[in-house]
Amino acid sequence: MEESSFRQWMMTASEEERKLRDRIYELSECFDDMLFEPGSSTGEILTCQMENQDGEWENSTCIRAPELEFFSYNFFVFKVESMKYPGAFDQNNQILYIAPEYLDDDVVILHEMIHLHEFVVNSTPMYYHDALVWGLYANLKHKIKDIDKMINRHIHLLNEQSIHHRGGVHD
Repeated sequence: MEESSFRQWMMTASEEERKLRDRIYELSECFDDMLFEPGSSTGEILTCQMENQDGEWENSTCIRAPELEFFSYNFFVFKVESMKYPGAFDQNNQILYIAPEYLDDDVVILHEMIHLHEFVVNSTPMYYHDALVWGLYANLKHKIKDIDKMINRHIHLLNEQSIHHRGGVHD
């Protein structure tokens, strides 16, 4: 979204939409991994060594894709609207929607934020997506007892087809 669009949204946003935006900013630290932020589990994937001018090797990090490096929630619009789902993310118009009755439900907000961040990651070269999936899995495999069983159940093509036919993507 252009800066002028953000200003326009700020001038027309309802009190509920401003509350949603504020909550999204509060929850934003949960998405450091998806932005490959230094210190996150995926940030480690960017660590490398580079030779300096003196010919010595020093620790450094690879440059992140611009979509990740310069990410801002100001590129998106946040709407509170009645709909048949608790929330939705419209990637074509970069709008995150939350139904009014779910405005205080962090699970719904976090779910839609995942879709927003997937949209951002998917706008980068595919190897960022692959690195993200691996980094998240490596971070969670020791924290979630049956993660492999859960992934295998979810990834089954019948489940994925069902979600796809309803218009969703949940990788």
